[in-house]
Amino acid sequence: MGSSPATGFLYGGVAQYTFKGKKDIDRYSSFNVGATYTTNKQVLVNIKNNLLLNDNKIC
Repeated sequence: MGSSPATGFLYGGVAQYTFKGKKDIDRYSSFNVGATYTTNKQVLVNIKNNLLLNDNKIC
C-alpha cells in the first residue's frame, strides 16, 4: 500500500521464485513479479529477474 499525487492510493502484491542448479558451484537465480492497482484505475506491473544458467553467466 502507498500513495502518490500522480497515482492516488496503491494496492498490490509481489511474488518471487528462487532456484539453484544441481551443481555445488551453481549460484541462485530469482524471478520477481509485482502488480499494483491504483485508485486512478492504473495497473502497474514490475518484472525483474536474475537468471544465472550456463557456467553461472547472466542470461
